[in-house]
Amino acid sequence: MRKSMEQVIGMSKIYFNDEQRVKLDKEFKGILKFVDEGGTTGEHRAISGIILGLGDLAEDVPRPSMPIEEVLMNAPRKRGRYFVVPQVVE
Repeated sequence: MRKSMEQVIGMSKIYFNDEQRVKLDKEFKGILKFVDEGGTTGEHRAISGIILGLGDLAEDVPRPSMPIEEVLMNAPRKRGRYFVVPQVVE
């Protein structure tokens, strides 16, 4: 298994058994290949076209947002107008 895959698994802080690691590695390789090829070839081009061709999406209409006090009301940790979250990048 590639070192990069092991790093991704380590950062996820989720336990994977050997069978899951093999499956994840295979899927990861497929994603990297897709990105490497530009993500718009063959079968994927058709799928992208279908997704991008959707015309019945809701109109993006600006509207007033919720008051900041209400947004932060149930936050476990906050500082001023911001959420406080654990650091995830070392």
